[in-house]
Amino acid sequence: MEAQLQKQTELALNRPDFVKVKGKKVLLSQIFEWYNGDFTKNNTSLVDYVNRYRTEKLDAKSKVGYYPYDWTLNEIK
Repeated sequence: MEAQLQKQTELALNRPDFVKVKGKKVLLSQIFEWYNGDFTKNNTSLVDYVNRYRTEKLDAKSKVGYYPYDWTLNEIK
């Protein structure tokens, strides 16, 4: 299961519609704002966390912003 979680994290954090890069600004899902402490343990930044999984690294000095969470993802279809 750990390998599956790792793979899905890598896939998500490399998708341009999930991590939106606009010059020196990076937009992340609002989940990263809500659960910031889960991603920034050991004095790491959100950019550090994201870069652990990205093939194309973000600039370490990127400003982080958030886009609204898509609640429709939780709907039963």
